[in-house]
Amino acid sequence: HGIFNASDGLHARWYRAAALHTARWARDPLADGRMAGRLQGFLRLDAALAHELAAANASLAPMGLDPEYVTAIDAPSAAARSGLPLVDGAWCYGEAGWLAPRDWARHLLASSGATWRGGVAVHRLCRGGAGWQAFDAQGHLLAEAPVLVLAHALGAHTCWPDGVDTLPLRFNRGQTTVLPADLPGLRRPRLPLSGRGYALTLPGGEVLVGATQQPGDLDSPWRE
Repeated sequence: HGIFNASDGLHARWYRAAALHTARWARDPLADGRMAGRLQGFLRLDAALAHELAAANASLAPMGLDPEYVTAIDAPSAAARSGLPLVDGAWCYGEAGWLAPRDWARHLLASSGATWRGGVAVHRLCRGGAGWQAFDAQGHLLAEAPVLVLAHALGAHTCWPDGVDTLPLRFNRGQTTVLPADLPGLRRPRLPLSGRGYALTLPGGEVLVGATQQPGDLDSPWRE
């Protein structure tokens, strides 16, 4: 989902571009069943909208944004759209929603023409050759490329490139929880929503909620 702020700064514009581009790119694989997910609306809860709804919509008006992209709604409207007894208003993003991360990653890899190599441990990274080089523990060259992306969470500090100043990384452990579909009294949100946490209904009727946060916790196994 995108975000909105009255100044429409770089942060808001970047999120808007990314959200709209993602919605367009994901439409076909969602329609033909190659990807699990739903992009038919998303609610970002905001307690301030309970008493600042008119001001919020007044700040939206000069932007000229399509109401399908975002609109501000009060708590009764948010409750009606979600099917939950909400007490906060919400920013409603019409083309936002959720995507299964594994499916989305596979789709992006296939679309990019990238070559996937699993089961390979990178021991060292350094500049050289085509730009960046990755080596295994025996010093054998695994791959080289002009662009390097480190996307392995707690492992990011284990093979930091030679000659690159360490970034001020902060580790924040988190978990999500899947509530079973047959849980007594379970209320399923019709639209995914976020606020002080988030919740969405999965295709099988389960509800995914999250996420916990433990800053500085480096323990990786999941906990009951």
